[in-house]
Amino acid sequence: MKIAILVSGFPPDRVGGMEIATYNIAKHLANNGHSIHIITSSYSNSSDENEFVVHPVNMIGTKIIGPFFDQRKILPVVKKIDPEIIHAQGISTSGISAFTAYLIKKSLKIPYVVYGRGSDIYPFKAEKILVKAILNNADSVIALTEHMKKEIQKISNKEVLVIPNGIDMNQFNDSTLKYTELLKEKTIIFIGNLRPEKGLSYLIEAMMHITKKDMNTQLLIVGEGPQRENLEKLVNKLNINNRVTFSGKVTTDKVPVYLKNSDIFVLPSLQEGFPNVLLEAMASGLPVVATEVCGINEIIEDGKNGFLVKPQSSKEIAEKTLLLLNDHNLRKWISKQNIKKASKYSWQRTVKMLENAYTNA
Repeated sequence: MKIAILVSGFPPDRVGGMEIATYNIAKHLANNGHSIHIITSSYSNSSDENEFVVHPVNMIGTKIIGPFFDQRKILPVVKKIDPEIIHAQGISTSGISAFTAYLIKKSLKIPYVVYGRGSDIYPFKAEKILVKAILNNADSVIALTEHMKKEIQKISNKEVLVIPNGIDMNQFNDSTLKYTELLKEKTIIFIGNLRPEKGLSYLIEAMMHITKKDMNTQLLIVGEGPQRENLEKLVNKLNINNRVTFSGKVTTDKVPVYLKNSDIFVLPSLQEGFPNVLLEAMASGLPVVATEVCGINEIIEDGKNGFLVKPQSSKEIAEKTLLLLNDHNLRKWISKQNIKKASKYSWQRTVKMLENAYTNA
């Protein structure tokens, strides 16, 4: 099957959760024998990635009305590809999006599936009429989680499939993975974009309490983002500079290395979609402390493969993290549970479900 995937950004230019998931979906679909074409507005150069082809399109239009003007750029690309189906990553009305797929269907009569993946399922009031039209005209509607499914069904009566992200377990089961500089202390790790919605200030405040109880512990923050400067100032203010390390952005191949050499993964997010980094931490055998918000609570079962805490609660983050730090047997037991559970989330399973959705569409 020839499939065109629409996505706003794509690695290596953008490496957020949706972009990395799109890369893996494309790679595994191609490995199954499909002809995959990525149409994106964020990519350095037109390039054949061996497994699939990337078509960058410069989008200059403004939000909502922009895609109308940029159709003159996208339509020739789609005509040249001549796909059997369009796959839109995200229910969005701006950029290269589900709205683009909707307009392509109206123009070229190509069926499309739309995959709700996060904050896109909460459209602004002014967008809801357009989003409803996008969903109602889709040939298949997919949600990343059960919660997203319920939110989508508040807008449209369409049947919604739930297809979670996957993980490549082989990347995380190598026991020989080592740091370039070995960390001798117990390591609490966070990996992600340094943005306000990640709730990192609460993790840093928790670290102040943790170090009072366990001086042989450090926090490693892996990632980059607009909040880094403010977070570094908070670390200085709390006088825990020697307990917190900012590694900056790392390449995806280094993520398993950092995880395998850490002890506990903490995700203090205020909101989430379906954080793949949780699956990666679980596949690495790490116990998890995370906030009880939609997306996370469909992966983490409190007390079984980690602990769930209230959002914005530095105290609870500290308490549950210390519980794990001080109980080696508990960490070991949860580690086994997480490796077992993570193995159920495979990209092969995800792609098989997508193939069925394409066929039905």
